[in-house]
Amino acid sequence: MRSSVLSRSVIAVASLAIGSAVLVAAPATAATANGITREDVLAAASSLRADPEDGSPQNGTPELAALAAKACGPLGSDTFGVFGQPVATPDSVDGLTVTVLRQSAEDVEGPTGFPFGNLDTCTFAAVAPLGSGTTFTGDLEVTTSTVRLTDFPFGQGTTSTVTSRLSGDVFVSPATEATSSFSFAGAEANGLVTAPNGQRVLTVTKIADKKSKAAKKAAKRTYVKRIKAAKKSYAKAVKRAHGSPTKKAVARAAYLSRRSAVKSSYSYAIADYKLVKTRSAAADARRFSVSTGPSIVG
Repeated sequence: MRSSVLSRSVIAVASLAIGSAVLVAAPATAATANGITREDVLAAASSLRADPEDGSPQNGTPELAALAAKACGPLGSDTFGVFGQPVATPDSVDGLTVTVLRQSAEDVEGPTGFPFGNLDTCTFAAVAPLGSGTTFTGDLEVTTSTVRLTDFPFGQGTTSTVTSRLSGDVFVSPATEATSSFSFAGAEANGLVTAPNGQRVLTVTKIADKKSKAAKKAAKRTYVKRIKAAKKSYAKAVKRAHGSPTKKAVARAAYLSRRSAVKSSYSYAIADYKLVKTRSAAADARRFSVSTGPSIVG
């Protein structure tokens, strides 16, 4: 289980105050209290895995924005960005963690006494079974790491862990609101997926698919090209920030998110397997274990 979603470099310099774990129950409903459905969660997670040829950011998709708006409220002109991290490998269950970055009404004072800008975040996790008509039981553990804007990316931070009981066909964790801070989450879910009437459970299976040297070299060239494009976009965003610490921080979050997506895409491109959707050999139920991929902040 990941203890933090901050990058190793940040962890190395951060003094983290570990929060206590909290256990809450999830209702067995076809939609959450804020109207989020199984289809919303699966669509958002899938959209983050899209692999555009131009290497454009996988965040900010319409599906991700729609999910974020239901959990965190309308995304208006004060919204800097929406970032998501999907489950690394779906296993009868898929999901993601999401962070919304918004401009605050007032600036905070930086170390030099000048206005530092301000930023608030809303963070949550969401999971749902892959198969239509299936339900799940088990636990979802969400670890949220928060660093105050004036300390980012170095300095003091906090982490908190909440464990929730899963039931029904969708679960969304309570949103964590952080003022004048960056807040990102990692999630891990374990349990049992059950299909109705003896049906087999839809899952994702690794199938051997050895890549040739030529294919791996091509993947490497694409990776290098996309990393360069990400760095170029980041440099432009920093220039457009005109010295604003808040805008620079948002630009860095966007760059790190894009870099993480490119790395994940490259890792899959050179892996000696492919992921295919299959039905479980046994009917009725199947155990699952899923967790989000590498942190977008790192």
